[in-house]
Amino acid sequence: MAVNIGGLYKSHFDGWRNFFSGLGGGQDKTQQTFFKEFPILIYEDLSRLWYGDGIGKKIVSAPADDMTKNWIKIAHDDDNILMKELMRLKSKSKFNLVTKWMRLYGGGVIVMGIRDSGRLTKPVRGWPNNINIAGIDWLEVYSSADVDNINQMDIVKKTRDPLFGDIEEFRIRTKAGNSFRVHRSRCLVFKGEPSPARIDSIGFDNIYWGISALQTVYENIRTFGGVTQSIANILYEFIIGKYTIANLEELLADKKIEDIYTRLNIIDRSKSMIQAVLLGPNEKYERDTANVVGLADLMDKFMIILSAVSEIPATRLWGQSPAGENATGESDLTNYYDFIISKQESQITEPTQTLVEYINSYK
Repeated sequence: MAVNIGGLYKSHFDGWRNFFSGLGGGQDKTQQTFFKEFPILIYEDLSRLWYGDGIGKKIVSAPADDMTKNWIKIAHDDDNILMKELMRLKSKSKFNLVTKWMRLYGGGVIVMGIRDSGRLTKPVRGWPNNINIAGIDWLEVYSSADVDNINQMDIVKKTRDPLFGDIEEFRIRTKAGNSFRVHRSRCLVFKGEPSPARIDSIGFDNIYWGISALQTVYENIRTFGGVTQSIANILYEFIIGKYTIANLEELLADKKIEDIYTRLNIIDRSKSMIQAVLLGPNEKYERDTANVVGLADLMDKFMIILSAVSEIPATRLWGQSPAGENATGESDLTNYYDFIISKQESQITEPTQTLVEYINSYK
């Protein structure tokens, strides 16, 4: 609401507040919770997650595998002419790989080796409305990490251009270390999750391609990794030996630390050699076990959270349902495959249709 004070309007907002309990005031802990700045993962970070974190890799690869698993069916292709050509081009495996790179890096591109007597930097003959090509020799997959950075100057600004709002050519680096330029019409482009343009730390490259599937789950992956490492450390110390050594205070006072270590080593060696502990007068050896009650339930909770934020049910992400009442079942799998269908429609249907249209235009 706005209040007139001395001719000036001062705005304030209503809200619950309790002076005695601190609710809504400076002592209210909920008022001190803010959404902090988050790290933007660069291509090197994403590559390391792919190589070094099994959960991160599965979050990328599982939906990609499911999106391309059943591949496509072409209506009225009774003689399987189009399907045979798609098989010759190994299109299913190519689409699977580029979909993985799209989910990992935010985008990807398949360059088509089109036979039309034109250069890679020139539009396909007859493009965009009357494609006229002799064939496609090969399909080559590149991730957005293989494409030189895209900036606003690369965007086509002529409103009557069929590429308005897009770019005219990609500059691609190959595995051999060289680079080449290719016209947009010779490429099948795959873009990841849409990226908002209102964050200063996000470059235009991310805005064009989209963001990685690991970007929004990174904090959860890191937390889960910390939890599993903490549990592993607990298990390493699951059984702890307690030694009561005679005259320990005197040995410490006389700085006979080496004598203490020697005695401990003798005890450890006796355990290995004769499966027993050799003790002297007034010495005692006990074994304590760590309390791990509740660790399994704790792990389940973190597994469920990671499944939720990655939109992959526990049965698909972990290979089994977490125990307890929060276990995921058939309804979650149904929702997941609806999610897969929506991703197929929004991310791979258009490039698939383009490839089929190009094949259908062979002269």
